Amino acid sequence: MSNRKVRFSAIEDIAEQRLQQGSEYLEFLRVPAMSAGVYVLASGSTDRQSPHKQDELYYVVQGRARMRAARGAGAAAIRW
Repeated sequence: MSNRKVRFSAIEDIAEQRLQQGSEYLEFLRVPAMSAGVYVLASGSTDRQSPHKQDELYYVVQGRARMRAARGAGAAAIRW
């Protein structure tokens, strides 16, 4: 049995923390096996991050996104 604690976070709380920090990106979880963060871009802007050594998962929380990567392109949309 593991001694790890379970942690739940509401996206609204994480978004507020990011705003208070004053940056586009907020890492809200880091454990040995993975990390997670929220990255907010204004409509029409470009991701200015450099390539990472870790794999990434992109999840569109609000609006629409289009992604271009070295091996292809894709689109996503959220409809409320």
